[in-house]
Amino acid sequence: MQNNKKNKQTIIIFEGHDKSGKTTISNELSKKLDFPIFKQKRNKKWWDPYIVSKYADELLLQFLEQTQYNIILDRCYPSQYAYSILYNREYDEKLLFNYDYRYSKLNTYIILCYKNKHEYEKDDDIKDVSKYTEITKQLRLFLKKSKCHVLLLNTSDQQLNKQVSSILSFIHENRHI
Repeated sequence: MQNNKKNKQTIIIFEGHDKSGKTTISNELSKKLDFPIFKQKRNKKWWDPYIVSKYADELLLQFLEQTQYNIILDRCYPSQYAYSILYNREYDEKLLFNYDYRYSKLNTYIILCYKNKHEYEKDDDIKDVSKYTEITKQLRLFLKKSKCHVLLLNTSDQQLNKQVSSILSFIHENRHI
């Protein structure tokens, strides 16, 4: 979707650990705003987070800088930081903060979805609750330094309409046209 000249480009990045509601909320927000969603697919045969961060993320950012498209991204560069720390992977912090600066110039909103720890303790599919809390901790550390608009969204209550309304209000309050 292209912007008309009256509106500034809007990019919304959903961050958070698995099962935090990112995809569900981004799908609903996509319907309300008529923005497409982009979620990178990870092919385990060739996926290298460092290479993706260095080249694919740069390509995506250049595309957005040149096209001025509105879009919702289901995870992006802040995840590279948090997951690299958690899993002791190579990453380039200077590069990630360069991306952050450039995204901030594109009117980017980062929504960090998280749940209370006890919500994961109730889920039989989750074996290691500490990984979920550590991801949230690392994302928060990164986002404290972010130049983008950041919203911390506790999704424990699973009230989709309330969450989407909170995001829309946040964007409206921080919009600089």
